[in-house]
Amino acid sequence: MDEKAVWGLAGAFLGWALSIGTAFVKEHVRVWRLAAGMRDELEDIDHQVTDMVESQRRNLQIIGAKGAGATGALPIQHVFFQKAYVDVFPQLGRGARLSLQLIHSAVDSLNEEARQLDEIFLELKKLTTPESEQAQGLRRQWEDLVKAAFSNAMTLRWYIAAHLQGRFLNPVKQYGHDHRQWLQHLEDVQLQIDKYIEEGKSIPSASFEKFYDEPRFEQNAAAVRTSFRR
Repeated sequence: MDEKAVWGLAGAFLGWALSIGTAFVKEHVRVWRLAAGMRDELEDIDHQVTDMVESQRRNLQIIGAKGAGATGALPIQHVFFQKAYVDVFPQLGRGARLSLQLIHSAVDSLNEEARQLDEIFLELKKLTTPESEQAQGLRRQWEDLVKAAFSNAMTLRWYIAAHLQGRFLNPVKQYGHDHRQWLQHLEDVQLQIDKYIEEGKSIPSASFEKFYDEPRFEQNAAAVRTSFRR
């Protein structure tokens, strides 16, 4: 084989190798950007869940005031995850995959609970006898759902914080430091539920009907600072 043919083959091989390498790098960068986008979306979800927590905190106070209300929160969106997860999936470890699936399943469950709360509230408004057995039953369902939605929203924030910190294992299945923190979290949430219901007993029911209530603004700001400082 003459020298020109050798150089020609070498050039062709080098060109092929460069094209393969370039495609590999481009794909790696594309997946990296998708993964970064999914992390950004988790932070956006956390912000939306904060609104859900506040809505259910107010509903807990309404429970204490012997009333019922709507959720007051829009569904939490996670469109980017739904579109990008298939592409990012092969590059994730099992822990990260399970963590993301847990988080986004929790988002869907929380949205469903919010939908059910609004549905029950609308049913209650239709009833002409608020003290009837049917109304009492619906109110109990509403109260149980409020407590569950508040707890699940706080837990979703806990999951997101753990994921962003790189703690991907399911905390429920751990019996070390993560499991201890998980149990402490559940206990803290229950204490907050009891606290907000107790607060509602001293709040006039008419105040929940106001569009603007300055004491509630101050109270809400203090509660958010305390709840999410951890």
